[in-house]
Amino acid sequence: MLSLEEQTTEEIDAEFAEFLSHKTHSDTQDSVKPLGSNGSPVFPHSLPPLTETPKAHPGCCLTLSLPLLTFLMSQLPPFPFMTLSIGSGTGLLEALLLSHSLSPSSPSSSSSSSRRLNIQTVEVAEKENQHMPPELHHTVPGTWALVEEARRASGWMFVYPKLTSLVERYLNEFVREEKGAIVKTILWIGPAMDWEDFEGMFRTLKGWKTEVWNAKDVGGRAWEVVAITSKTETR
Repeated sequence: MLSLEEQTTEEIDAEFAEFLSHKTHSDTQDSVKPLGSNGSPVFPHSLPPLTETPKAHPGCCLTLSLPLLTFLMSQLPPFPFMTLSIGSGTGLLEALLLSHSLSPSSPSSSSSSSRRLNIQTVEVAEKENQHMPPELHHTVPGTWALVEEARRASGWMFVYPKLTSLVERYLNEFVREEKGAIVKTILWIGPAMDWEDFEGMFRTLKGWKTEVWNAKDVGGRAWEVVAITSKTETR
């Protein structure tokens, strides 16, 4: 098989379409929307344009900009490895990341940090997913529930998480116990003042390292941080 760098856009689109066509849904009976003509997922709504300046957008707690999107894309596992966004809300950030990673005309496509992504989302059932294709979205019955897809994801994202207990449960179940999980990169994104409540659980993971970026240095606002926890060794 060709490396990602050697594959053409058409070949990667074909692989992505094949992946989606074989994806099963153990957690939902919702109908699957068709793929676009180029094999890419169809987004339920049009996505807002981003600029070089971070701005707030309805349905997303995180302030968004093109530089921030490019930075996050560079930190997430490349296609075909899957990133799971846990507590995705409306799915706006995740849809933008996926859309820009699939678009040859994306402003970041000429950057060395550009990469194709495979992103899926999970949220509690009563919250509406507005932006992610339904075939890439999972639901759980409550904020106490874990989703099995976390075991198969190479990357996790927690964006503006509210419950330290939920993040701790994911870490205990899939990272500390190492019950077949393959996750190697975890992004925590949110207010700097909230990071203090979560930092300890990431810093104490054995065989992992945590780097914290002030979001203003990567395209966001000064009151937000991006914490990247990466696996450094195999036990």
